[in-house]
Amino acid sequence: MENSPQQLAEKLKSESSQSSIRGTLADNKSNQRKPSVWRTVKAVAWSFVGLRAQGDYEKDIQTLSPLMIISVGLVAIFLFVGVLIGLVNWIVP
Repeated sequence: MENSPQQLAEKLKSESSQSSIRGTLADNKSNQRKPSVWRTVKAVAWSFVGLRAQGDYEKDIQTLSPLMIISVGLVAIFLFVGVLIGLVNWIVP
C-alpha cells in the first residue's frame, strides 16, 4: 500500500510537532531549579510583609514546592507568635 504525498506530509508534520513538544517539555524541566529552603524562607518572609515583585512571584510559582511553602509558613507563624508572646511577657511584668 503506497501513501500519497499528502499523507506523507501530514505524517511528517505530526512527527515533527510531537518531537517539538517533547523538546519543549524537556527544556522546561531542565530550566527549573530545585526548590531551596532559603528561597522559600525569603518568599514567605516577603509574603508576611506584603511586598513582592511580580517577577519574583512568577519564579516562585515555577520553582517552589507548595509543601515546602506551607511548612516554612507554619514555622514562621509559630516563631512570630512566640516572639510576640515573649515580647509582651517581657514588657508587662
